[in-house]
Amino acid sequence: MKKLNITLLFAGILFANIAIAQVVEKFSFQETPARNGVISNSITDLYYLNGALYVGAGRGLGISYDNGSSWERYTEDDYGGRGGVTALDIGPDGTLWITTGFDSLVEEGTELQTGGGIRYREPGSTEWNFIPQPVDARDDTANGKQPTTTPVQNISFDLIAVSANEVWITSWGGGIRRTLDRGQTWETITTDGLPYDVLGQLNHRGFSVMQENGNIWVGTVGGISKTSDGGQTWQRFTSSNQNRPISGNWVIGLWHNPYDNSVWATTLNSQDGEFNAISRTT
Repeated sequence: MKKLNITLLFAGILFANIAIAQVVEKFSFQETPARNGVISNSITDLYYLNGALYVGAGRGLGISYDNGSSWERYTEDDYGGRGGVTALDIGPDGTLWITTGFDSLVEEGTELQTGGGIRYREPGSTEWNFIPQPVDARDDTANGKQPTTTPVQNISFDLIAVSANEVWITSWGGGIRRTLDRGQTWETITTDGLPYDVLGQLNHRGFSVMQENGNIWVGTVGGISKTSDGGQTWQRFTSSNQNRPISGNWVIGLWHNPYDNSVWATTLNSQDGEFNAISRTT
C-alpha cells in the first residue's frame, strides 16, 4: 500500500503568495479538464493501492485501474455537497475517504476557503456517506478552549483512516481532530498541552497527517509532532529544538519511506530565520 501525497505541489501553488499570517483565501481552480484524462490538472493528493491509482483534484476524484489509460470520475454531483477533493485516504477495511473544499463569498470581492466536509464510500458500495465539516459550539470554551464555529477558513488539507471508525483530519482553521465513531463525534487535539486556540497558536493550525508503524505524525504551522500512543503523549520537532532541525515550521506534507523507515516533510518558513526545504529523518 502506498500513499503518494503531493501536498507540496498543491500547497506550493496555493500558498506561494500568502503572507506569514497564513490567511488562506482561495481553493477553486479554473482549468478545463481533458475529456478522457484525469479529472483535473490541479492535483491535491495521490493514493496507489492494488493496481488502482486514486487522484484527488480541484474538480473531484479520479480512479484509474489501467495505469491512467482510462478513468472513473467523481464530482460533487456524485459524492454530494460542494467542493473539490483536498485529501484522500483508504482505510484498512477498504473504505475510501475524501475531504472537500470550496470558496465562499464573504463580502464583495473577497472569497475565503471553506471546508466542505468529509465523504466516505465503503468497499463494494456505490453510495457516498457525508460527514459535515467539524465545528465547535460557541460555548465550547472549557479549560480555555477557543472554539472554531464556522467551516469558513476551516478547510481540511489531509486525513488518515487509522481503522474503520478512527479518522484524523488536519484543518487550517479547525486544527487537529479525531473521530472514533466515523464522524458522529470529534475530539480536538493539541500536541503541546495548550488549550486549543487556532488564532493564537501556530501549532494548532493543521496541514498534514501521516501514520506509519503505529505512529501518527502531524504537521502544523508550528512544526512536526509524533505520537506512539494514540495521542496521549507527543514528541515535537521544530526548527529550533534540535541540533539538525527541520528547515521551517510550516509543514504542509509528510511522507514515510518504508525502505529505510525515514520520514520526509515539506517544511516551509513560518517566521524569520526559517527557510523552505524538504526535511527528512536520518
